[in-house]
This record gives sequence, C-alpha cells and structure tokens, in this order.
Amino acid sequence: MSNTPFPKGHILNDIWGSLTILVNELSSPFPIPPRTALMITEKRKVSHAHAMLIDDSLVNHMGWASVNQTSIVDSMVMLSLWTELSEIHSVPAGFFSSVAYDIRTDPSFMDVSVTGLEPFLLDKNGHPTIDLDRAVNSTPSLMRVVWDGALSGDYWDVEKIMLLPKTVNYSPELVLEHSERVGIEVEFA
Repeated sequence: MSNTPFPKGHILNDIWGSLTILVNELSSPFPIPPRTALMITEKRKVSHAHAMLIDDSLVNHMGWASVNQTSIVDSMVMLSLWTELSEIHSVPAGFFSSVAYDIRTDPSFMDVSVTGLEPFLLDKNGHPTIDLDRAVNSTPSLMRVVWDGALSGDYWDVEKIMLLPKTVNYSPELVLEHSERVGIEVEFA
C-alpha cells in the first residue's frame, strides 16, 4: 500500500491500509443503523424526561438536578454502532472502533460521518504519533483492530502484532488478574 506513514513492510501499513479501504467503502454521511438509532432515540426521550423532572421540581428541591446527565452518544452507543456496522459489513467490530465519527442525533438528521482514523500510537507524553521511534504505547483502538483482525484469521498473523508497543494503561498485574478470572495461563517474555 503506497502513501502509508510507517516504514515499508511494517504491520501497521497493513492495518492502516485495511482501515483506509473500510473508510472509503463507508458512504459518508450514512444513516445511523436501526438498533443504534433506537437506542439513541430512547436515550433522548429519557434525557428530555429528566430535564422536565428538574424543571418541575426546582421550586421545591434540587434532588433531580443531582442526577448527572450524560451525553446521548456514550461508550454504549458507540459499542452498539461498531457491533451493528460489523454485522452489516461482515468486518470485525474492532475495525469500526478504530474509525473516528461525527454522529448527529437530532431527529431530523440521525446520521454518521466518518472523520478519519483514531490514533494508533502514543509518545511518552501521551500524544498521538506516527513515529515508531517515539511511540511508547499502542492505543486501545489499535489493539482492538489488530487483535480482531488476527483472531478472525482473515487479516494478519498474531506473531506480527506481538511486536507493537504495549497498550497504554497496560500492567502485568492487570493481565494476571484477568487471566485468573477467565482461567487461562499467561507467560511474560
């Protein structure tokens, strides 16, 4: 794949290329898929009802105002979107989680625009970088796409992704805790 930001032959070129093809195949903007749209509609209704409870009760108390309002588009909505797009396009959900989106939830629009790719790598200060010499961590979105691609058997080998920088917020203790919970053995090199 030409015009990739990584050195020739590096696994990140394959990942970058696969995501670029995916982004080009998604028409932008596109309608929010049905299950995700229903979730957004329901969250919007609940948010409106909450705002009405606050307005109606402010004369007497602040109880309803203390319930934190959340964004309509939160991590669960994004997970729903990625999963639904995965089902529609027969591509692992991790690929869609590595794409950046602008989601309009206004009832008159309800659409999604692709705005690019999520960062792959972070430098020592936590800033996105494409310089492999400065990269000290992989982002969670990169880990989702590389592992979903490798485990699907359709994209790249696990051995190639083992050389990527460790995931941000990674710790051997956390890995051991999760491995014990699911009953697997882990070896550290």
